[in-house]
Amino acid sequence: MSRPPAAHVLCADLLLGAAVAALCLYARQTLLLRLPCLDADETGHALPAARMALALASGNLRGFLDSTWREVVWPPVHPWVVVPLFLGLGISATAVRTVSLLALLAAAMLVPPLTRRLAAEAAGREAPAIPATAGWIAVAALLGAPLWHFWCTAMSEALGMLVTVAAL
Repeated sequence: MSRPPAAHVLCADLLLGAAVAALCLYARQTLLLRLPCLDADETGHALPAARMALALASGNLRGFLDSTWREVVWPPVHPWVVVPLFLGLGISATAVRTVSLLALLAAAMLVPPLTRRLAAEAAGREAPAIPATAGWIAVAALLGAPLWHFWCTAMSEALGMLVTVAAL
């Protein structure tokens, strides 16, 4: 059983979280809100969620289940995650694109604890040491990559990254 991280590590994680949140808010204001209407690929991801949200808003659970069943190309997880935002914020390009930014924020926040756990496991084996700052460096590399336009689109990749990091 591993011991909990020290207070300074948790404080650093919170500061990192605040910085990532501020960066996501900046990206939302400068990129996401200024993007034009959904392109064809984004529409393919947003339309199933819109169908599901409209069905739920009208109290048609069968319509929601039918729309879920129709999702044969991609798993319906992305539309299921988008539906609450559509119900709360209305069906819009901004609402569906916000899911990608929120998924990026959540995934970035999971990376430092994940690397600490991996470092603790590596310390118990004959494996190369993982520096304590590796998680923060990984987050900086992720956020420093020129992918902000991609993170501000209605695609399922950011959610897929979140699920992958959470599963690790």
